[in-house]
Amino acid sequence: MKWAECCDLVRSQIIGLPTGAGCFIFSSIEAALTESAILIADRDREIGGAKTIIVYGQAQDPALDRMAKTLSGGGLDVKPKNESDFLNPTSWFPDFKKNALFLSFAVDDRFSGRVRDMTAIRSLIFGDGMRVPVISVSFGSSDWRTALPRPFEIRIFPLSDAAGGSAALATVGERLRLEPRLAPLSVDLARLEAIEEHIADIQVPESHPQRAEVENFEAALPSGFQAWWPKGAARMVDRAIITSKEFDGSFVVDRLRAELSKAGVRSSLLQRGLFSLSGCAMNDERRQEWLRARGDDAWLIRGTVHISTELIRLVPKATWLAAFPK
Repeated sequence: MKWAECCDLVRSQIIGLPTGAGCFIFSSIEAALTESAILIADRDREIGGAKTIIVYGQAQDPALDRMAKTLSGGGLDVKPKNESDFLNPTSWFPDFKKNALFLSFAVDDRFSGRVRDMTAIRSLIFGDGMRVPVISVSFGSSDWRTALPRPFEIRIFPLSDAAGGSAALATVGERLRLEPRLAPLSVDLARLEAIEEHIADIQVPESHPQRAEVENFEAALPSGFQAWWPKGAARMVDRAIITSKEFDGSFVVDRLRAELSKAGVRSSLLQRGLFSLSGCAMNDERRQEWLRARGDDAWLIRGTVHISTELIRLVPKATWLAAFPK
């Protein structure tokens, strides 16, 4: 019951979501992706379908990789597609759609902040009323309160809570009508209460993040730090993404949290508004290997820190400059 109540509260914050669309909370992005995929596969079997092909974005996100591995183990034909494939979908999509179970991709990158160009594939798959389900994941370039799913689309977003933790939100297009089985059991009561507390704080939608705010912050970084992206790049603007070859990102985050806490910034804001790609902070060396394997610079990964626009707006420039390690 509590899970359903929390889902309804989140739904009330989404602008224009159709009555028949779903709105569900999951324990993580990985859980949302995998359960959504399994529900689509199960539904196809229940109606006597024989669709077996799944296409997903290769090296876009570990959550996609995990989902693909899980379904591949169940006998489905999982086909990875790279960036070039998504930019030129007419070369493979006609054959795929005959036996397509679903298509899944990440529209942006939670580690580098890059926003991918998915215009071609979205135009193709939604352009002529095809009934191929799409599972898309956004880590920050789209706002879950305004980015509505298409009728055959599931859109997945990270969902912050008041304690500085996170869960995941899935909005499900009205033609899919899926009902999670595991999600109501996997999100504990404390997490749901923390989500509700955070939702209560954002009753009035924030103003849209302005690119100039983020780029001006990155341009004023102290010596030893640099912006990950050049000005005007196709990147998320709900956060600053900075890096350093002199400092480990986990050290930078610890220093910033300590100094900003002294300045009166709430710990929950610091927890959800600052994170690094350092192996120490992520506590998963395999994630570092995954990032390096796809071509990201090892030294830049080590020193990368994400800072939310919420924090940038809250803390005066002079306080930021004093908080960074020298």
